[in-house]
Amino acid sequence: MEVIIPKSVGFCHGVKKTLLLADKVIKDSKDLGIPCYCIGKLIHNPKVVSAFKEKGLNLISSVEEIHKDIKSALVLISAHGCANSVKKTITERGFEFTDGSCVNIRRTQKKILDALKHNRAVIVLGIEGHSETVTLMGTSEDDMNVFLVYDDISLKNVIQKIPDSKSVTVVCQTTFPPSLFEKYSSEIKLAIKDTEIVDSICNICIKRMNSYKKFASETDAVMVIGSKNSENTKNMASFLSDFNSNVYLIEDVSDLSDSNVKNELSRFKKVLLCSGTSTPLDEVLTVSDNLILV
Repeated sequence: MEVIIPKSVGFCHGVKKTLLLADKVIKDSKDLGIPCYCIGKLIHNPKVVSAFKEKGLNLISSVEEIHKDIKSALVLISAHGCANSVKKTITERGFEFTDGSCVNIRRTQKKILDALKHNRAVIVLGIEGHSETVTLMGTSEDDMNVFLVYDDISLKNVIQKIPDSKSVTVVCQTTFPPSLFEKYSSEIKLAIKDTEIVDSICNICIKRMNSYKKFASETDAVMVIGSKNSENTKNMASFLSDFNSNVYLIEDVSDLSDSNVKNELSRFKKVLLCSGTSTPLDEVLTVSDNLILV
């Protein structure tokens, strides 16, 4: 079997930066003799997260999980960011925090604050409950003017809530499906005259998908490696299915151990391997080594 691996597989720059910050926080906490924590999932990769937990990074979902008797601690904000109220709570507890959130998310938060400052309503297009969406919705305490759209029904409800005379700025989760972004932003613009559309979908994800599609159309099958909870990985698999009818989403090499999967893959002579932005290069190479033997 021939395996094609594009140059752009592996971690994106944002994930690399977050993991470097995580290593620094762990080292500093050991030097200072105090605990360290990460608010939220570090990144969407169970293996990588497990490795950092073993190094000493404690994963928590809220500051309240840090015991009240702990007076000093280092806190890392994950790649998906957190609401500003969380940062405020960290500071009030007397803890030092390091912001590991993606620069694209911080840029979108700044756009939200600028819009609210100019008395514009903000519509966030995002997956309901996703940690990044929660971050964007919690950018400002002025949540009365920030609305979430995640499906057709919520879109209709939000449009009805906002007066026609109100100015609106639309932003989105960086890994929101591009097709839904186009659909919802167009409908909002038709319904509300003064609408500013801010395309905040991750440019790296878009570039990856576009670079992969040529390979996808020239191979027998496509294997996307990444967490099944990762929106950018799921978006990639869905996008590439338009260019190849045999698209598989796997988390790591262990998914290849199933004899039925091996039998199915043995039909193919040429396979494209690509990855989500939270998948390490060595995982891609391990899958490649195992595929060659199929």
